[in-house]
Amino acid sequence: MKKRKNKIKEKKIEKLAEFEHNQWLEWIKTCKSKGALSKEYINRISNLLRPYKRLPETEKNKDRVFAKKEIALIKNIILK
Repeated sequence: MKKRKNKIKEKKIEKLAEFEHNQWLEWIKTCKSKGALSKEYINRISNLLRPYKRLPETEKNKDRVFAKKEIALIKNIILK
Protein backbone atom coordinates (compact mmCIF):
# COMPACT_ATOMS: atom_id res chain seq x y z
CA MET A 1 0.00 0.00 0.00
CA LYS A 2 2.82 2.42 0.88
CA LYS A 3 4.58 1.74 -2.44
CA ARG A 4 1.35 2.52 -4.30
CA LYS A 5 0.95 5.82 -2.45
CA ASN A 6 4.54 6.73 -3.26
CA LYS A 7 3.94 5.94 -6.96
CA ILE A 8 0.85 8.15 -6.98
CA LYS A 9 2.75 10.93 -5.20
CA GLU A 10 5.64 10.62 -7.68
CA LYS A 11 3.22 10.88 -10.62
CA LYS A 12 1.65 14.02 -9.15
CA ILE A 13 5.07 15.57 -8.57
CA GLU A 14 6.06 14.68 -12.14
CA LYS A 15 2.91 16.29 -13.58
CA LEU A 16 3.44 19.42 -11.53
CA ALA A 17 7.12 19.54 -12.49
CA GLU A 18 6.18 19.33 -16.17
CA PHE A 19 3.61 22.09 -15.66
CA GLU A 20 6.26 24.19 -13.92
CA HIS A 21 8.66 23.73 -16.83
CA ASN A 22 5.96 24.61 -19.37
CA GLN A 23 5.14 27.79 -17.47
CA TRP A 24 8.81 28.72 -17.48
CA LEU A 25 9.02 28.04 -21.23
CA GLU A 26 6.06 30.35 -21.86
CA TRP A 27 7.64 33.05 -19.70
CA ILE A 28 10.92 32.71 -21.61
CA LYS A 29 9.10 32.95 -24.96
CA THR A 30 7.29 36.08 -23.82
CA CYS A 31 10.46 37.72 -22.51
CA LYS A 32 12.36 36.75 -25.65
CA SER A 33 9.67 38.18 -27.94
CA LYS A 34 9.92 41.49 -26.06
CA GLY A 35 13.71 41.55 -26.31
CA ALA A 36 14.02 41.35 -22.54
CA LEU A 37 16.65 38.60 -22.51
CA SER A 38 20.29 38.92 -23.46
CA LYS A 39 21.75 36.73 -26.19
CA GLU A 40 24.18 35.35 -23.63
CA TYR A 41 21.32 34.22 -21.39
CA ILE A 42 19.41 32.67 -24.28
CA ASN A 43 22.55 30.80 -25.36
CA ARG A 44 23.11 29.60 -21.81
CA ILE A 45 19.60 28.17 -21.48
CA SER A 46 19.17 26.98 -25.07
CA ASN A 47 19.50 23.32 -24.07
CA LEU A 48 16.53 23.78 -21.71
CA LEU A 49 14.18 25.15 -24.37
CA ARG A 50 12.60 21.79 -25.07
CA PRO A 51 9.70 19.71 -23.78
CA TYR A 52 10.03 18.47 -20.22
CA LYS A 53 10.21 14.84 -21.31
CA ARG A 54 13.36 15.61 -23.32
CA LEU A 55 15.21 17.32 -20.48
CA PRO A 56 18.14 15.59 -18.77
CA GLU A 57 17.29 14.18 -15.34
CA THR A 58 19.42 16.81 -13.63
CA GLU A 59 17.19 19.53 -15.09
CA LYS A 60 13.97 17.62 -14.39
CA ASN A 61 15.07 17.39 -10.77
CA LYS A 62 15.17 21.20 -10.55
CA ASP A 63 11.53 21.34 -11.67
CA ARG A 64 10.65 18.57 -9.20
CA VAL A 65 12.13 20.64 -6.38
CA PHE A 66 9.77 23.50 -7.27
CA ALA A 67 6.86 21.09 -7.57
CA LYS A 68 7.50 19.76 -4.07
CA LYS A 69 7.71 23.30 -2.69
CA GLU A 70 4.40 24.16 -4.36
CA ILE A 71 2.74 21.07 -2.90
CA ALA A 72 4.03 21.96 0.57
CA LEU A 73 2.78 25.52 0.21
CA ILE A 74 -0.66 24.42 -0.96
CA LYS A 75 -0.92 21.93 1.92
CA ASN A 76 0.10 24.65 4.35
CA ILE A 77 -2.54 27.03 2.99
CA ILE A 78 -5.31 24.44 2.99
CA LEU A 79 -4.55 23.07 6.45
CA LYS A 80 -4.41 26.47 8.15
